[in-house]
Amino acid sequence: MDERTLFDDLVQRVPQLEESFRSHLAGNEGLLPHLMMADVARFVVKECRGIDEPVVAEVLDCLTEALENNSDFEELMSVSLVEMFFGESEALDKIWPLLKDPLKSVFQSVHQRN
Repeated sequence: MDERTLFDDLVQRVPQLEESFRSHLAGNEGLLPHLMMADVARFVVKECRGIDEPVVAEVLDCLTEALENNSDFEELMSVSLVEMFFGESEALDKIWPLLKDPLKSVFQSVHQRN
């Protein structure tokens, strides 16, 4: 699985991300994985402010599966997803119980939680 496939799968599973993804592709003349992952992080933080836990869980599950299939995504997720949660303690509190390994391990390495 490459980065484009990761985001295509994510958009297929979470259609609420499609507009952001299409806009990203058009505005950047292609995929810039770190910028798109940061958009995904902002989306998750925004959804955590609401009550749409199934959508947040689906994003996290998709990212977990991608990381299981390609450990090269660890750096992308660490830098452009996990670090976006600094200063977002409410969102971090909401997603923490939804996290599964290996994504949970990436979050733990950055946020020092159990």
